[in-house]
Order: sequence, then C-alpha cells, then structure tokens
Amino acid sequence: MTPSPDNPPATKDLLALLLLSAIWGASFLFLRIASPLFGPVFLIEMRMLTALAVMLPVFFALSWRKDRLADFRRHWKRIFVVSLASMALPFCLLAFAALSIGAGLSSIINASVPFFTALIGFLMFRQALSLPGIIGLVLGFAGVVVLAADPGVGVDSAGAVDSSSTVSSSGVVDSSSVIDSSNAVDSSNAVDSNDAVDSSSTAATLDSGERLLAIGAGLLAAVFYGLGANLTVRYLHGVSGLAITTGSLLFSSLYLAPFAYLQRPLEMPTGPIWLAVIALGAVCTGLAFLLFYRLIARIGPHRTVTVTLLVPLFSVVWAWLILDEHLTPTLALGALLVLTGVSLTTGRLPSLKR
Repeated sequence: MTPSPDNPPATKDLLALLLLSAIWGASFLFLRIASPLFGPVFLIEMRMLTALAVMLPVFFALSWRKDRLADFRRHWKRIFVVSLASMALPFCLLAFAALSIGAGLSSIINASVPFFTALIGFLMFRQALSLPGIIGLVLGFAGVVVLAADPGVGVDSAGAVDSSSTVSSSGVVDSSSVIDSSNAVDSSNAVDSNDAVDSSSTAATLDSGERLLAIGAGLLAAVFYGLGANLTVRYLHGVSGLAITTGSLLFSSLYLAPFAYLQRPLEMPTGPIWLAVIALGAVCTGLAFLLFYRLIARIGPHRTVTVTLLVPLFSVVWAWLILDEHLTPTLALGALLVLTGVSLTTGRLPSLKR
C-alpha cells in the first residue's frame, strides 16, 4: 500500500496507531516500576538485550528481500554514532528521571521531542522555522515550566517514600524496610521541634532538587532524541529503518555493557518484576518499532508521528490506574501547553482543520 495524504487511513491502521501509543505510553510505567530496583543503566542494558532478541531474527529473516544487511554494512559507522543520541543516552536519562518523577510527567516532558527536533534542525542545519513554530517552542517551554513549578505534579504512591527502600527484590512491598515507629525515636530522647523542622525543610529541599534534576534529565533526553532524529535524516536518509533500529540496539548494548556491569544491583531482583523488564524491552522497544515502521509504510511518516501526541495521554492513564499518580489541574495545564506547542512546531495543529 502506498501512503497518500488524500487517502484516509484504514480502520486497522488507526487501531494499530492507538496500540502503538498505548505500548509506548506503558514504557514510562515500566521505567517507573523497575528503575529503582535495577538502577537506570543496568535496566536499560536489559532493555536493549531483550529488544535485540526480538529484532535480530526479524532483521536477518527480512534482509534477503531488501538487502538490509548491505545497508547496515555500508552505514554502520554512522549508525554507531546515531545510536548514542537516539537510544543509549536518552534511554538512560529517562530511566534516571523515573527514579524521582512519575510516569505521566516523564511522558509529557518526552512529548517535547518534536520541537527540540525542529529547534536543533534550525540551529545546526539551517532548517526553516515558521512563526507558528516559534510560538510553539515558547508554549512548549512554558508548559515545562508550569510542570516543574508545581511539586504536586508527578507524585504517586511510590513517590511518597524512597521506592528502593520499600520494595523488595521480589517486587513486593517489604514491610521490614519501613522504619518501625517504635524504634524511630525514643520518647525519652525526643528530637527538639526546631531540629525536626530543620530536618524536614532539608528533606523537602533535597526532594525538590532531585525532582528538578529528574525533569532536567527528561528534557536532556528529549534534546538527544531531537539530535538523533536530525542526524538520521541528514546522514542516514534512505537507509532501512529496520537496519538503523537493529544496529542501534546492538551498538547501544555494547556501549552500556561495562557501565551496566559496574552498576549492577547488589542483590539481583527476582520474581514478577522481571516481567516489567521483558515487557519494556521485547514489547515496548522491539515489537513497538516493528509496528512503527509498518505504520510508516502503510500511512506515511507524517501521520505516524502523531503517535507523539497520543503517548502522553495513554501514559497518564496507565500511571493513574496502576501507580495511583495524581491528576492535577497543573498537570492538565502543563500537558495542554506542551502538546499545543508540539502541534504548532510540527505543523500538526493546522492540519487538523482539513
């Protein structure tokens, strides 16, 4: 099927687009669940390896048809560089952000990728940026500021305490790791109220600093995604998407292997928590990219990238249903500003009038 802007997408393609949005929305949920237990780098290494286990057989099975293996051989040096910006660094940054902020907030910040792509294209490659695009950038950044300014945004039931100290290696709540109230403070040696206020203020300051650092990591991940997209368009134009994705997974897993070994968990988690890791790699990365490139072939890239606007909606819903993350007016306002900014920057908002 040849994609055409004049032909409306088939029902099955729209359903596939919604499925892809739901899968990528769930990836932020799995990051939030698994990152505190595995650590960001080790978790992403597991994500790369499980995704690679899905992609490699497909890559070799399809290489004989369009000679994708030749594509990889010709362009492996460029794929090596692009994989750092497109996968290794942003994946780790998002996993780090998941330690301190909720899945819904992470996904909304990640929705800024298209306007970082436009901004980097303008600054580095002299690509035109229209007035609506500039307005979109301003609105998008305003949305991020709104989200960062409210400490209640992105808080979930796991965010009330340090999840690494309350979740056991089997993935369930470890009551023994929670401070016993009978041993917390000796009543005969009660802490002075002024000291208590000082310590609580310090804790609040640290929490706020960690939250802002996590938001910064999420934004930096979006910047790397935007850089990777521009490098791909400029230096890998015409190269098979399957070759780029499989090669990027391979190289990223090699990049991260020594760091993952050094930062491996002291006690390896066991039990159902590994299902989140497998889902993150095999489903949210491997199968999702296969579905993504299939949609590009069927309905074209411009329609397929609307997934960017749908992913945060699914992620917020998953986080609300499963992690009990709070839905606040500030979250709604920030999300509206970010998504409107993305729509203006990418030109998607005017197209809705057709």
